[in-house]
Amino acid sequence: MNISIRYYSPNEKSDISTITTAISDVLSVESRRLIVPLTEDTDILFLGCSVGTPGFSRNLKKFLSKNNVSVRIIVNYTTNTFFKKRSTYKKVRKIARLYNIHVCSREFRCRGSWGPFFRNRPNEIDMKEAAAFAQDVVTYIRERMAAPKEPVNK
Repeated sequence: MNISIRYYSPNEKSDISTITTAISDVLSVESRRLIVPLTEDTDILFLGCSVGTPGFSRNLKKFLSKNNVSVRIIVNYTTNTFFKKRSTYKKVRKIARLYNIHVCSREFRCRGSWGPFFRNRPNEIDMKEAAAFAQDVVTYIRERMAAPKEPVNK
C-alpha cells in the first residue's frame, strides 16, 4: 500500500507541520509540502492544513490537477486555534470530488496556536493522538480495501 503525506503551510514551522511530523514518523513516510507533486500512484494521501490558511483551496486544486498519478483516498487532518470543531474537511471533499477522489470520513483535528493564543499547541498529547489516528485510519482503510463490497469511507 502506497501512502503519501502532503501539507499546506506558508512556512516550515507551523502547527500543521508539527502534526505532520507526528504522522510521518509513525508511518515511516516522508512528508512534503503541497507544492511537491506526487511521483507515483497513491492509495492513501494524508493531507493537512490549518483552518483559515490563505490560498489553501487554490493550491490544492493546482496540486491535484498537476499530478499525473492516481490518488485513491484522501485522509484530512487539520489544526484550528479557536474552534476545534471547524475543519478543512468540507473544502477538501468538495475539491477532491472534482478529481473523482474519495475523502475518508475519519479526520484528525486539534487545536493550533496563533499569536498569544494557545502557544503550547499542538502539544505532545496532540502529537500522540495524531500518530494513533494515522495508524488506526491506515488499518481501517486497509481492511476496507481488502473487502471490496464495503465502501472505503463509510
